[in-house]
Amino acid sequence: MLKFYLLLTVALPLAQAARLLLTNDDGWDHPNIRALFHLLDTTTNHKLILSAPTTGHIEPSWFELSRSLLLSAARPVDQSSRVDDDHETSLGDDDVETLFGGDDHETSFRDDASEHTLVWDEELRKRHEKAWGHRWGYDISDIRLNHGPFDPKAAIELGQSYLGPMFYHPDGPNHPDGRPVLVLVGPTVRDDRPDRALAAVESLLRRDRSPTIVFATANTIADPAREQSSKIFASLAGKIIQRLIRHDKPDIPSSAYLHVSFPHVDIPNGRCSNEEEFKFILTSRKPNNRNKLNRAWGCEQEGFPFETEVVGNEHGCYVAISLVFYDDAGLTSRLLRSRGHKKIHKRLEDILKCFPKN
Repeated sequence: MLKFYLLLTVALPLAQAARLLLTNDDGWDHPNIRALFHLLDTTTNHKLILSAPTTGHIEPSWFELSRSLLLSAARPVDQSSRVDDDHETSLGDDDVETLFGGDDHETSFRDDASEHTLVWDEELRKRHEKAWGHRWGYDISDIRLNHGPFDPKAAIELGQSYLGPMFYHPDGPNHPDGRPVLVLVGPTVRDDRPDRALAAVESLLRRDRSPTIVFATANTIADPAREQSSKIFASLAGKIIQRLIRHDKPDIPSSAYLHVSFPHVDIPNGRCSNEEEFKFILTSRKPNNRNKLNRAWGCEQEGFPFETEVVGNEHGCYVAISLVFYDDAGLTSRLLRSRGHKKIHKRLEDILKCFPKN
């Protein structure tokens, strides 16, 4: 699998290192988010944190409770009631000593972990030990992979306020200079659940204005070849991410987020199973868009094509890229919207195509 990703480095333009937070609504070990994490980890020098729900099915009662878990000490988990596997743990007092090994502690990173310049000292270890006594855990082979029984909103808050600063700033948790500069959501799968990830993004980012890219797929959780399709989604997402990061920060308007939708990838039947088949289209999340920039950039269609029609088109493999402004009432001035679209177009110009006119 490493060889597959190394081949992608030719396609990914170089960018300065940025702190990136990955989350989703499908579970921290879903192939889509893990494939994107692995791609960025092996082909870029970005500083990564993954913070996501343990599973994609969180009880509704956790929506309100999860926020309080991040802000106050919760009672220790009864380890006897947990079903642990080889990949994750939730630490108790005995586990901490075994894992960290006292004063001679060495973190259990992979051999190439030094490339990520994690800030880690004895005092920070104690803070980490205390915090992870709560009802969340991480992969003991790579502590950048974190999870808990909470919703995406709390996962983003945990990554922004605690994990990012703890790993990447000498002053530790809650330091603003250690916060991730870009939030990456997904790629999420399509199902009948409410889109809590998108709702969390819109709620949090109206307040914080944190640059965000939301990746959504038309594939379902029942995808029989999701391991293979997840690599395709990761590769496509990587092309967008790398082009938007400039001088260690994302070039995304502060009043908007980017919503990227991938078409259905059907590996068994050979539909959209080759990365070269995909075309990137600048779109609108609302129908009947009349933005004149689309024609100014050489496309026949007046206005940006409707996202749903682009992704669902059966005659091609189209990736829809929509710039979504936070104010639903449309109060953002036409000038600011135009500037935002021009900024995105400039960064993605070499991969953008025109959507065929019917």
